[in-house]
Amino acid sequence: MPLEQAKQRLEVFRKEFEEQEVNHNDTIIKCTVSIGVAASNESSIDSLVNSADELLYEAKEAGRNQVVSKLSGMPIPEDRPSTARSGARNKKGSE
Repeated sequence: MPLEQAKQRLEVFRKEFEEQEVNHNDTIIKCTVSIGVAASNESSIDSLVNSADELLYEAKEAGRNQVVSKLSGMPIPEDRPSTARSGARNKKGSE
């Protein structure tokens, strides 16, 4: 799957995830997700996972609840593609 297509699908997932509500003991819990997306034709799977993990932390540091992507260590323009690893947080901000 091309990086842009993966990033677009993950953005749809992120928005749908954000819209969900969980009712626990009469308390509504809303969640968000930060996602790091990486792609490369040259990297090992370990290198790719490490890149996606670094991007996940970039997404969190940039304000959370977003998809951040790169190709072979180079930033991807918004109109280009993405691979993922994500973390979810509750409304109190723990991810």
